[in-house]
Amino acid sequence: MPESSIVLDCYPHEVLCEIVNYAGVKNLFQLLDDSFLNSNGSVKRAVNKAIREISSYDYNNKGTADFKNADEVKRFDNHCVNEKLDVVLNLCYDVQTARDLRELQDVLTTFQPSDKTMLQLRIDFSECYLQDVSFASDGTKYNSVKQAPWRKQVETKDFEEKYVKQLVITADMGSLEIRPLRSTDFCLVPDFQNCMIARVYYLKIDVRLQSGEKLSLRVPVVLQRSV
Repeated sequence: MPESSIVLDCYPHEVLCEIVNYAGVKNLFQLLDDSFLNSNGSVKRAVNKAIREISSYDYNNKGTADFKNADEVKRFDNHCVNEKLDVVLNLCYDVQTARDLRELQDVLTTFQPSDKTMLQLRIDFSECYLQDVSFASDGTKYNSVKQAPWRKQVETKDFEEKYVKQLVITADMGSLEIRPLRSTDFCLVPDFQNCMIARVYYLKIDVRLQSGEKLSLRVPVVLQRSV
């Protein structure tokens, strides 16, 4: 028996499944550690079976959810992708502050592409401190990204058809408060440029699509001292 194995791993599969079901798979997300489960294959099979049986899991950063925090979401997604489990992760983010945006970015950038583990993402800006957020496509304004229509695009080289959304997102960031996660005392030096040295700022926006494709956008930010 490997050094990190536990006695429970020697139990019959049917018994382990009963134990996992009794404990509740949503209470066992902390077990989703590669080193532990790889050393306890029988436990891993029982946990995977229980995960597949539920098949759909929810996380809301401001409300009730199947996960206690974002770290459990990342651990769960990593496990399901590696094990090729057919599950759906419903991710709902109520974005109110810059901290919510940073947490959302941190979660999305850890997700891996998969054709088995699917992600459903909904972002709510209705109570965001960003003012006057609007979306426009082909000159028409929409209240959300979801309302914007898909456009068919044909690749000339391979005659491959794909559907895209081309959006212009406008937001008044005058009321946005940006603070470091683990510090209350900080100072942002105003931006400057000369021939020897420069300090510049940008807002980085990362979006990972359901297909696993990742889009990155860097928006220049001018930071000046207020008088």
